[in-house]
Amino acid sequence: MFKQLDKTLSEKMRSRVLIIGGPNTFKTTSILRTFPKPIGYISYPGEKGTGVIPTNDPEIIAFVWEEEDPSKQNITLQINELEKLTWELLLGKYGEIKTFAGDGLHKLASLYWNRELNRLLSEAKADVDMEKLQLRAYGNGNYGSSKEIMGYISKVNQSNISTVVFTCWEGIEAEPGTTGVAGQHIFAELPGKLARLVVGEFGVVLYAEVGNPGADGRVTSATWQLRKAGKVWGVGTKTPLEIAIGLPPKVPQDWSKLYPLLTGEKKWTIPPTPIQPKPPVSSSSTSGPTLGTK
Repeated sequence: MFKQLDKTLSEKMRSRVLIIGGPNTFKTTSILRTFPKPIGYISYPGEKGTGVIPTNDPEIIAFVWEEEDPSKQNITLQINELEKLTWELLLGKYGEIKTFAGDGLHKLASLYWNRELNRLLSEAKADVDMEKLQLRAYGNGNYGSSKEIMGYISKVNQSNISTVVFTCWEGIEAEPGTTGVAGQHIFAELPGKLARLVVGEFGVVLYAEVGNPGADGRVTSATWQLRKAGKVWGVGTKTPLEIAIGLPPKVPQDWSKLYPLLTGEKKWTIPPTPIQPKPPVSSSSTSGPTLGTK
């Protein structure tokens, strides 16, 4: 049913988040450390980032897929199980959660695509064009696997959970009519038109990246890019103009500090540049000539 837009509903969309990025860019870690707890977390079948999930935190309710017999993998069963678990988490079967986290949207998209391809193959004739059938399985927002995954995302985003966040690998999309590297940009690693369509399903799409390690081997920075710039195009925030123009292009990976900026509760201030100590002045440069010099 229709509801009159108010502050609560407006801010709800700004808590529907997609984080894209390469492997080991702290996508999962940033969720577990900075998003509101309790967190209901699902690692979609095939996702490999579960090693960072603590097992001793009662406020992280995490589920991972384990295949009992890999030789009997059943994609339809996997989808049915993960959808059932999703609705149970959202409806509070495992206790109240403040954040729903779906880890590995690219893996979920692959499951839906394979299920749709299998369905089409079961109905196809012997002389079917496999390439055309694969493209048909991708579909778009109106049919095929794209419709299925968009429907899943939409249902989760429309739930009453205060914060929803998904992760996805980054992928390269070429701009129509362009050739070469210059026309390639970073979007979510999703098939067909879904890489671009999915950006519209979230109030906030962030690009995660980490800096080079320091001399001690530790990562020196971990940031989220908020707006389209450089090679990264598949990001953005749905915020009122007066808020949007005050957002920085990048922020540290901390949702507890970013969300108040998105709602206008706080304003971004440029962190002060640390004052570097002056190098010591050698005694030879200040004491003047010494005996024996010319």
